[in-house]
Amino acid sequence: MNRHALVIGAGLAGIAVGFGLVQRGWRVTVIDLGHGPAAGASALPVGMLSPLHTRHPTPMSRLCELGLQATLTHLQRLLPEGQGWQPIDVRSFQMNNSHSALALEHEEHGHLVSPSALVQAWLQACKGSQLTLMTGRTVSSVRPAVDAHQWCAVDQDNHIIAQADVAVVCNAFAATRLLPAHMTLGLTAVAGQMTYGPADPHATSCKQPALRHKGVYAPNFQTNRTETIWSMGATYHRGISSPTPDPRDDDANRASLAQLATSSPQAMSALTLFDKQAASGELRSWVGVRCASIDRLPICGSLPDASSMATLTDSSKRDNVATAPGLFGLLALGSRGLSLAPLLGEVLAAQIDGDTATLLPPDLLRAIDPRRAPLQVMRQARRQQC
Repeated sequence: MNRHALVIGAGLAGIAVGFGLVQRGWRVTVIDLGHGPAAGASALPVGMLSPLHTRHPTPMSRLCELGLQATLTHLQRLLPEGQGWQPIDVRSFQMNNSHSALALEHEEHGHLVSPSALVQAWLQACKGSQLTLMTGRTVSSVRPAVDAHQWCAVDQDNHIIAQADVAVVCNAFAATRLLPAHMTLGLTAVAGQMTYGPADPHATSCKQPALRHKGVYAPNFQTNRTETIWSMGATYHRGISSPTPDPRDDDANRASLAQLATSSPQAMSALTLFDKQAASGELRSWVGVRCASIDRLPICGSLPDASSMATLTDSSKRDNVATAPGLFGLLALGSRGLSLAPLLGEVLAAQIDGDTATLLPPDLLRAIDPRRAPLQVMRQARRQQC
C-alpha cells in the first residue's frame, strides 16, 4: 500500500480525517463540491462548543465530553484565542414548573467557534505536506478501481477525478448520492437556519454571556473574517435538504429570542437590535444542511459492503455485516460537528493506519460502528410494515 487516501468532503469531518492521516505520514487528496473548504454546513458563522447535558451518561454525551477536550486541544495548539474562537459563559434556561416563564437552569463555561477557522487552521498546518485540496469538483460516485485494489472518485461524465488506496466519505447527507444504492446507512438531512447581524458597537466591549433555550443567542463574536457579529439559532428541520433561507425560520429565531427576553434583560436588548436590523436590512440568514443517523449517533469506521446487504436477516448481528475493504466514512455528526470532528477524525485516521491502540472505550467504538446502520434501517422498515 502507498498510504494514499482519498477524502470526499472538505468540511470539519473531511479535513479532520485528512489532518489526522497527514500526521501519520499519509498522502491525502481531498475533493469537495464547493469552491473552497468549509463551504457547506462547516461555513456556520458561529458555533457553540459546550458539554451535552443528559440525566444519565449516554454514548453521545460521553463522546461529546471526550470530543470537547480534543477540540479545545486543536484550537489552543493551532489558533490564537480571538481569531475564530473565544471563551464565553453560557446561561441555559428551561421552562419553569408552571410553564409560564423561563428559569435559569445552569451556568457554565463554553466557547464560541467559527468552524471554518478550525478547518483553515488544519489546512495551514498541512501546508507544504502531503495534502492536496481539489475544490469545485462534483463526485457522482465512489467505486473500486479496475484492479480492485484502489478506490476512485468519479465525476458525472464517468471520468476518474482521483484514486487512492483507501476512500473516506465525509460529505454528510450528500454521501447518499455517491455511495452504492444498496448501501443503506439510514442518513437523514437536517436543515438549520441561523439569523445574525453586526454586533452593537456600544456593547462589543462588554463581556456578555451566551443564552440558550431552543437555540443559542451568541453576542459579540469576532469571526475569523475580523467582523464582530451576534447570532440566534439555529432551527432544526429533519428531512429537509434545501439550503435556501426561509423567512419563517428567522421568525422562529426571533420568537426564541423573545422568549429568552421574558427572563433576561440582555435578551431584551438583543431583541431590540434584531428588530432594528430587520427594519434596516442589516439582518442576515444562513442555512446549513447537517446529517443525522437513525439513532443520532455518528457513523465512523469501515463502511458496509453494499453487495452483502441482501444477505442480512432479522437475526443478523453487527459482526455479520461485511465491510468494503478500503472504504471508510465519518458521517452523521448532526449539530455536534465541533464537539466530535477532531476526536473522531483522529479515531478514524488511526483505524485507517492500522493502529490498534484504543482511542475510545470499546462500547463507544461499537456505538459508532457503521455496521449497525443497515441493521437499524432493516428493523425500522419492519416496524413500519406492522
